[in-house]
Amino acid sequence: MEWYIGIKGQSFDLEDLSKSLNSPEICIIKKGEDYILKSTHFTSLEKEDDVRNKAKEIFSLINGSAWLVLGMREPLEEVRVCRVNNDGKIECSVVKVISEYVRVRSRLKAHLIVKDGEVQEIFQADPISEFITTALHDENVATVLRLLGDHPKDWVNLYRIFEVVEDDAGGIRKIAKKGWATKKAIKRFKHTANFVARHGTKINPPKNPMTPSEAESLIKTIINSWVQSKK
Repeated sequence: MEWYIGIKGQSFDLEDLSKSLNSPEICIIKKGEDYILKSTHFTSLEKEDDVRNKAKEIFSLINGSAWLVLGMREPLEEVRVCRVNNDGKIECSVVKVISEYVRVRSRLKAHLIVKDGEVQEIFQADPISEFITTALHDENVATVLRLLGDHPKDWVNLYRIFEVVEDDAGGIRKIAKKGWATKKAIKRFKHTANFVARHGTKINPPKNPMTPSEAESLIKTIINSWVQSKK
């Protein structure tokens, strides 16, 4: 018996992801006009609810990674769960109806490199598989990606994410020493986040508050450097 998940998402995101997520462990494939998720993590599962729960975990990691790498704003969701029986018959349970809303986003083209005498295509979404592989073996990375994938990128959540990285890296001083961000930028981020999240308390407002876009950019930079350091 085999399982796969029908996916809802923006077509350009799904196209990018299908080019880069192509290992047996986590694979996105175009099937007709639709896209599906297949994974060896489904292999030993027998109940649909268990497959849906595992798929939710995988989507969380993909969505968090894709926000970091592609700037993806519309998270992937399951629309159906399909079971391929031993006789080849396919049974599907519809979870969600796909809407026709489409968002436009520019996409970087793939580029070619020559490695060991062979020409290889490099796609924009390729780092996502590395993020997910790291997360599957590192609970702190998994926590960060899930926070990114399952929650809004507001001040409270960005601060939570930073705390995970800060604790794992050994503190602000070590983050700055490794060149992931300056102490000044980190302190400005923390001061702004604390003031916004706890507005009405006795915390003084920052003289030069960080904007939400600046905060997202800072956190992206820190996370990318942090995950790269774990390779």
